[in-house]
Amino acid sequence: MKNLLYLSVVALVFVACGDEPKKDPISNADKSYVTEVPSADVLREGIEMLEDSIMRMSQSQEDVRKQLPNLTRQALIEKALLLYRSYPGDKDAAACLDKVHMTYSAMNAYTLAAKYADTLIVKYPKYEHRARVIESVASHYDYFVKPWDAEKVKSYYELLLKDYPNLTEEKKADVQFRLNNMDLTLEELMAKQ
Repeated sequence: MKNLLYLSVVALVFVACGDEPKKDPISNADKSYVTEVPSADVLREGIEMLEDSIMRMSQSQEDVRKQLPNLTRQALIEKALLLYRSYPGDKDAAACLDKVHMTYSAMNAYTLAAKYADTLIVKYPKYEHRARVIESVASHYDYFVKPWDAEKVKSYYELLLKDYPNLTEEKKADVQFRLNNMDLTLEELMAKQ
């Protein structure tokens, strides 16, 4: 009996003093998955490569152009948004939002295009192509985004006239014509012109 008691105590000592239990790699699953964001220069290079690919595909034969994968465009959008969100003060952050706006427009996703144009207009008031973006978002809201919001359309056309008094006389006349005829549908507007 004494030997049995002695063996039990020795076994308990071995178990208590043994190696620490190995950590189960799955138990680390509660830690956040963290990915490093590439530098702005690396993102810029990736954006240029995607734009070149899209340009080459769009200039290809008709059957290739029809198959221009939205995945490539979506990759461009994601990379441009990553640069904008990670480096909002970068020299190309505003241009990245513009790329997102134009790419969604090309994909006929006008509501998303307008959303990013709105962001660009508000956050980057000194963006060099802001007038074009304002005109684009005004027309998106005017012709494509449903339900039609006359006040939003009017506000963008008025912003264009207010912030850019040096527009060509023809452009000013077109914008003013639309403002004067906000009650007309697109078809009625075309008939009146």
